[in-house]
Amino acid sequence: MTNQAIPNLNVVRKFFGYGLLSGALATVVAFLGTRLLGLPYPPEVIFQALIALVPGSIESFAVETFGEYAKYSAFIFAMAVYAVSYGFVAVLVGYVFHFDLRNRSRHVFAFAAALPTVVGIAFEGVLSSRASALSSLSGWLVAGFFILAVNLSYAGLLAYQAASLSRAIVIEPIQVAREIAGSSSSSRRAFLRKVVVGIVATVLAVVAVRQGSNLLSSQGAGNSTPIPINSESTQIQPGELPSVFRDARIRDLVA
Repeated sequence: MTNQAIPNLNVVRKFFGYGLLSGALATVVAFLGTRLLGLPYPPEVIFQALIALVPGSIESFAVETFGEYAKYSAFIFAMAVYAVSYGFVAVLVGYVFHFDLRNRSRHVFAFAAALPTVVGIAFEGVLSSRASALSSLSGWLVAGFFILAVNLSYAGLLAYQAASLSRAIVIEPIQVAREIAGSSSSSRRAFLRKVVVGIVATVLAVVAVRQGSNLLSSQGAGNSTPIPINSESTQIQPGELPSVFRDARIRDLVA
């Protein structure tokens, strides 16, 4: 009989918690990165939807009562909803793979990264009309690369956290014990180091590409500086002529 995971409510809760924790980190990194690169922040779509659903009278009352804190609260709530959606992605990943992620790390990694990346790029498309950074192909490449990097970090952390849980719920305890004994803590630390180094390298690469494109555009604009033209009169005064031309006889002859 093949090994199958035994999903229950506790397992689903743990998968959701792992996804929520990883998603909260990804949401914060996405906020900092989009502010640094001048890109739209994907949870702003949720923020706009919340504002659109609230009646105008209630919105006016909230703004008059709480001032700017009302908008800040709505924006933080939109970020929380976006982070919670990562928890549901984790539950979906567990359901697709029967909550058994052993020997399926690559498939889990790809699936967990692809789904939120597609959603994030779709949200960027909704916000593109108000973002000058997405008016060119290079801007879209930077945005797509950055969103993919954020979600790859989310998928890596999710797979790392859920791997031990999936091994613990397999039916055959002997095989579980062998797998747990075979996995060392040093390999886990190495994996975490790779994830952190990958995130830092990706962010630095995106910033470098962004700064390079800005530098090239500024150089192109600087080449169009007009050449100054001397507008002063070039009329020669009589006193500046050679002495032969100031002779009275020569002047009478020319006249």
